[in-house]
Amino acid sequence: MSGEDLLGFSIVVSVHKKDGTIYKFNLCDVEGLHMTCEFTKDYNNELTYSFHQPWPYTTENFESVTFTLPPSSQSPKGKQLAEEKRSQLVAEQKRNQGLADIRYAKAKAAEDAAEKARIRAACATIYRNTADMKVKDLTVKEEQQVRACQALGLY
Repeated sequence: MSGEDLLGFSIVVSVHKKDGTIYKFNLCDVEGLHMTCEFTKDYNNELTYSFHQPWPYTTENFESVTFTLPPSSQSPKGKQLAEEKRSQLVAEQKRNQGLADIRYAKAKAAEDAAEKARIRAACATIYRNTADMKVKDLTVKEEQQVRACQALGLY
């Protein structure tokens, strides 16, 4: 990005604390209140910022810092690269979601198959225990089990 692209824009700094608090401030604002932003094309610039004392961030509470430029400060090539990156991220997210859906479907199918096998085994046991009995000799529970297995076509 050329220095000319940055003239007149703020550079927003976001300091992320471990407790989730985010403090934002302008490193370089439009009026130049915090510092003078004078960038030249193809020149690397070092920016500094003086914080109010005492320093509010310590190793115990500091998580990370991000710098944000307005979208209008990006060159056409930068915008194209950002769009390509976004497209790649969206495609990767869709791919990951598809894989997660497949894993879930396989796990669900295995769970369903195990449940069907358990029901088949239970009905087979009920059949072995009641097939030679008279209906009047069945307990209420056995009769209900026989009817449930018959409804499933497993008796």
